Amino acid sequence: MPAGILNQRFGATAAAAAFYAGYNPAVCYLGDSIGAGHPDFTGPHESGGPTGDQTNEIWYWLKQSSMYGSGFTYDNFCVGGSKISDVVSGQLSGAAAATPRFFHIVCGVNDIANSVSAATMKSGLDTIYAARPNGSYLFINEVLPWTAGDDTYAGTIRTWNTTELPGWASGKNVRIVRCHDQIARLRVSTGQQDNLIADCDADGIHLQKPTGPKVIASLVKAAYDSHFA
Repeated sequence: MPAGILNQRFGATAAAAAFYAGYNPAVCYLGDSIGAGHPDFTGPHESGGPTGDQTNEIWYWLKQSSMYGSGFTYDNFCVGGSKISDVVSGQLSGAAAATPRFFHIVCGVNDIANSVSAATMKSGLDTIYAARPNGSYLFINEVLPWTAGDDTYAGTIRTWNTTELPGWASGKNVRIVRCHDQIARLRVSTGQQDNLIADCDADGIHLQKPTGPKVIASLVKAAYDSHFA
């Protein structure tokens, strides 16, 4: 990604600086290893966590002075390997008990890897949506490119992001964070933007620090700023 684009995304500050005031945490993040901070960070609700290099965690960057700063608070419930059903069974009750302003989901690639149907995925999202704090908006990231996944998986990710997820979100208090194409590059075999760009790709699925987590954090911030402005 050209440096100018990354710097531009970091440049905007404080448009929604008050949305997290009075909440601790303001956001609970629910999801899988990408949300947890793998490959170099183990999240606080994972076995042995928190440990490792937190610059690999997306949400860490939202607390930096170039974004919201230290007043922004969150709790990261994400656990590696989680499907949406695992979020429901293992993360949701703790997040609800934390009474944040809203939930934010980063999940779906493990469902796709395990051939979980879109209908089952959306049923799990229904459960999370019903449990959101005080009828607040639910934020959810698109599934990111999976460089190491085969072409069939890549097509399923595209269908989820462009059809299944927007269809589920329609008419609900849901904000989809568009982030797939923003860090994607061409896969020759499909002719589509199905691979992570090199400086965001740690191992074919996880984000390479610092660029990958920073870029996704900046996209998340833009979504928050737009929504709460």
